[in-house]
Amino acid sequence: MLAQASPWYVHALKRTMASPAAPLPVPGRMEWTTRPHSGPGAEILGPDLCRKRLLELGCGPGHNAAHLATRHGAQVTGVDLVGLQVRRARSH
Repeated sequence: MLAQASPWYVHALKRTMASPAAPLPVPGRMEWTTRPHSGPGAEILGPDLCRKRLLELGCGPGHNAAHLATRHGAQVTGVDLVGLQVRRARSH
C-alpha cells in the first residue's frame, strides 16, 4: 500500500470525502482516459468477454472493472495500491 502522503492517496481521500457513503454506479462505457468518450471502449478487448478472466492493474475506484463484469460478463480482478480506492471499488 502507498503511504498516506502519496498523491494517489490524497486523490482517493478527496474523492471519498466528496461522496463517502454513496455506492458507485456502474458506468455505461469503459473509459481509458479521464476524458469521457475518448478512445475505444471495451470492444478493443475482443468481441466476447463473457466468462473471460481479466486483470485491471491500477483499477482506482473500479469503474472499468465494474463495467466489464456487469455489462460484459467478464470475471474481473482489480488491483490498486491505495486501500481507499479498493474500498471504493468494492462499493460497485
